[in-house]
Amino acid sequence: MTVRAPILDAAAASLSLFFLGLFLYRFVPAVGPVAAAGLALPLLIPAIVYRTDPVRAYQWLCVLIIPYLGIAIVELVANPAQRLWAAVFALTGLVQFIVASLGTRISATPAPRS
Repeated sequence: MTVRAPILDAAAASLSLFFLGLFLYRFVPAVGPVAAAGLALPLLIPAIVYRTDPVRAYQWLCVLIIPYLGIAIVELVANPAQRLWAAVFALTGLVQFIVASLGTRISATPAPRS
């Protein structure tokens, strides 16, 4: 049995939806809806895995957010016209990575025995 943190689960889910929405909002006009959906598809893997194994879902989320965070940091440095968007994207990705890391840590901790 593992410790469950419903507030952390809700925070991770809402951050994931916000990050996905921000990503689609930014990339649909640039590359088209089909390509943007394909680029955003990896962000849906943790949502599918969450039902069976929440710890694995948090681990997947930690791994899958890194490329998006890297893109945001590169855009923040290299593209002055999109600095505001890139800063919001990078900050959201960083917060989501921290929440997913905490979720992995808390969910993997065994429950205290009584």
